[in-house]
Amino acid sequence: MRALFVLLILCVAVFVGYPLINESTTSECDAFERAAVRFAASKADDASHLTDLTVGHFFQGMSQGQLASLWVKDEYPSLPPVVGCTVLYWKGLVQPDSLKKDIKKLSS
Repeated sequence: MRALFVLLILCVAVFVGYPLINESTTSECDAFERAAVRFAASKADDASHLTDLTVGHFFQGMSQGQLASLWVKDEYPSLPPVVGCTVLYWKGLVQPDSLKKDIKKLSS
């Protein structure tokens, strides 16, 4: 039973800690914002979209996770923003097409 508990604690630590370490942030929502902007930048295909992404990088640097926190409150209103940002971060890693649709929905 003790090994199962330790394994569960380890899984939760990896689930929450990986985005922070991978994105070099101290906030789960800032980590999700950075990943979303980076993902959108990798999918840029024209000059106007690149301009939008430049503005996105600028605002992401200023917001430090506040925009992602608002996005999470819309997507998962019953979850705390920290948990919702972590869930969306992993959703973007596992299902990048789903994140792409969410970004387009958010920007329109």
